[in-house]
Amino acid sequence: MTARGLAVLLLVAGLTGSPVPTARSLDKGMRAPSSAVPGSDGQRPVHQDLSILSNAETQGDGLRAVAIFGDGGVRTEDNRADMAHAVEVLRRHNVSVDTFYFGEHDFGWSEVVDAATGDNFLLYMGHGVYWSGSCTHPELVGGFHLGKSFVHPDDIRTGLSGRMASDAAVILSHACFSAGTSACDAEVPNWPTAPEAARRVGTYAAPFVDIGVQAYFANNYSGSTAAIIETLLTGDGVTAGDVFQSIFPYDPARFQQLEYPDASEYALWLSGETGHWHHAFVGVPDYVFPVEQIARLGPLPESLTFTYFLSDTVFLPSAHTLVPENVGSTEPLKWEVTSDGDWFIVEPTAGDSCASSTCVGEGFSITPLEPHKDPQVDRSGVITLTVTEPEGTEDGVQAIDLHLRIAPGSPTWIHLPLLLKH
Repeated sequence: MTARGLAVLLLVAGLTGSPVPTARSLDKGMRAPSSAVPGSDGQRPVHQDLSILSNAETQGDGLRAVAIFGDGGVRTEDNRADMAHAVEVLRRHNVSVDTFYFGEHDFGWSEVVDAATGDNFLLYMGHGVYWSGSCTHPELVGGFHLGKSFVHPDDIRTGLSGRMASDAAVILSHACFSAGTSACDAEVPNWPTAPEAARRVGTYAAPFVDIGVQAYFANNYSGSTAAIIETLLTGDGVTAGDVFQSIFPYDPARFQQLEYPDASEYALWLSGETGHWHHAFVGVPDYVFPVEQIARLGPLPESLTFTYFLSDTVFLPSAHTLVPENVGSTEPLKWEVTSDGDWFIVEPTAGDSCASSTCVGEGFSITPLEPHKDPQVDRSGVITLTVTEPEGTEDGVQAIDLHLRIAPGSPTWIHLPLLLKH
């Protein structure tokens, strides 16, 4: 599976009631998802002519995401903050994100499908949707509410199949029915039961399973989407089951391990109890998520200073030594250094470096030369380190300002006593 083999869909609806707890936090109460909205076939998107949309191959390299923020009702602003948190985590991991926010500009399903082509992540925040039955006893659940239009589960099947990565992951947060519970369920005592919660989760996950995703997560805690993304993108050999069991409110004492219908290799997991289903998973528990590693040159100092003492004709320090490191992947880096200034030398001017966690790479030293003209005049200069391989290394060109400070007198030496312990 390539870097494009990871897609995450976050479906988040607004909440009502007491403050939303942060994922993995036990100090705040849970609130139920906001009231679900009944889908309208008359407001579904028109048939998509996918041939006019871009092809996955045109998207280029690197991880990509599309973030869709729908109407969240009274919880819109809180949900917007939750979306911003998830998007920030993606971008911090060098994922390029296209955003579609309801209320900021008009957009429809065709724009979403186009933007999602070749993407690894799809984030959506909006109401959970039911299409038949009642809110407390829905028959068909699933899809999106974009604010002015509805996206049916069948629209997901036809729109995203073959466009996003097939071996994808899906994350839903705060969306009614997606983890089993709906805001409407408070009207019925001891509802939903485990079988009803499992039926809702399986139905909501069905279009994503049908297009080949490997994992579907649903969680009703604020911050859960960011926590799941962080786990996915930093885990070393992490499995889908590992992710589910590492995110609050997973509780092994309230864990329900069920089978997903119609796909024997898939599992359906719930963590909760009757009337309270806020954490769910559908997928292949042993599936290991690939994490694309992108070479990145670690930060070098913005400036370095030498002090030349006229009385003793000495420099402090006598030299600066730097070791470039690849902090993004295990690929070796080839680099070269150019300089602008005649009062220092750089040796060597080219070398190899590797990841800081795997080996010690080659470094270079900057050594000042004793000034022969205008010895009482401060000097400046600059060196530039450029990574030549691999191409596309992030932060692969960095400049360091150099300063030579002339000082009268001698350096002050501090002598520390030598302590010996027998």
